[in-house]
Amino acid sequence: HIPISGTYQDMLAYREDAVQMGYKQKDIFLLENGQELLISNNTIRFGKKLALNNIYVDQVSGEEVENFVIRDREKLAKEGVVVILAEIKASDGQLAARPEVILRGSSLTDTNGLVGEIEKTLAAKREKVTNWVHLRKTIGEIAGKHLFKKFRTRPLILPVVIEV
Repeated sequence: HIPISGTYQDMLAYREDAVQMGYKQKDIFLLENGQELLISNNTIRFGKKLALNNIYVDQVSGEEVENFVIRDREKLAKEGVVVILAEIKASDGQLAARPEVILRGSSLTDTNGLVGEIEKTLAAKREKVTNWVHLRKTIGEIAGKHLFKKFRTRPLILPVVIEV
């Protein structure tokens, strides 16, 4: 008897059901994923355990999902997302207006300190913007450090930089 399906706790419960139905506990094999079971004429025994990789599939598209997508989805589910909209002047790298912070799936309420950190950091670097990707990354890093230091949280941070 080899109970399969469900969690390991489910399989333990299936084993108990099988014992109550008259099977001997020594004749019930609980297998983990990748565990070989070698069956010959007179014996059944465990074989080697094979290394397995999880493959995640998106239920809508049916396509394989990369690990970083799973990681982002877990982060969204646990700690939410913070979107930072910042209008930056290309001529000197300064804010054209106060950045807007949009929170979703997060219990954070006070974003003034975050906005202040962004303003302070950008004010110290007055120069023409030549690398927008680097600027967006810098804003994301400022936000990540501030939110972890102040709130001990690591939400998914999406900096959106608009050139003006």
